[in-house]
Amino acid sequence: MKTIAISIDEETENALDRLIERRGAAAKRQGKSQRIRSQLIRAAIREFVARQEKQEREQKDRAAIVKHSKLLARQLKALVSDQAKL
Repeated sequence: MKTIAISIDEETENALDRLIERRGAAAKRQGKSQRIRSQLIRAAIREFVARQEKQEREQKDRAAIVKHSKLLARQLKALVSDQAKL
């Protein structure tokens, strides 16, 4: 694991500290609040990256649908027509 330095505004730091407080005063008493802070930041970054990657995949899928919309419409019409014959 690598150590990095980041800068955050005071409001964000305070919100993070409130979350740590809710997560457990025991950890803070044991001097583990810094570790919990790092865990929360790592989890937030992982969630953010996953959300961004999902949005990129969905955008790519939407572009493909738009690009091939006429073909997809014809295929859907044919499929519905075939099913109606059953």
